[in-house]
Amino acid sequence: MDGGIAVSAGMTPRDGDRLTVRGLVGSGVDAATARQAAGLAARNALAAITEAIPGSSRLRRCLRMTVYVACAEGFTELSAVADGASDGLAEALADHAARSGADEPTVTALPARSAIGVRSLPSGAPVEVELTASVRESAAGPAGLADPAGPAAPAGPADPVDVRTDVPDVVTDDVPDDLPAGGPANDRRG
Repeated sequence: MDGGIAVSAGMTPRDGDRLTVRGLVGSGVDAATARQAAGLAARNALAAITEAIPGSSRLRRCLRMTVYVACAEGFTELSAVADGASDGLAEALADHAARSGADEPTVTALPARSAIGVRSLPSGAPVEVELTASVRESAAGPAGLADPAGPAAPAGPADPVDVRTDVPDVVTDDVPDDLPAGGPANDRRG
């Protein structure tokens, strides 16, 4: 979690340490089974986020969910499989809201979602779900104690940050001599 945003790793349909289903959707795994697996993976992603929220911070809302589907060539029912992730997440969010006493309707709102077909996923999983959520950070630190220095001021124009410190130098030996200044995006020749 950083700056009120929590991001899960890609979560597969695991029950404890056991992957519940393996294979390609559309070739060995049918869409209904993959849909159930996507629901479990989404619940696992939400559990990972809620376990990572420190102290008295609270889940505010889920912002984005990406559902990767390992599928056979020609499989096009990606949204039907991802619907299982949305259903599983909706169920898990309702349970979370009830347990935590959340009174904001945004806690149970579903996030924006993408469904992406891929050739394979870790351990042969048919689906993997990544989740991004916003978190209402508490004023208390990790141990539940308020920071005596007060909240940190956000970086702004008075606090410049060099975002290129970890960027390697660009090698330009392969750039054609006739490339216009500023690169192809500035080439207005048509």
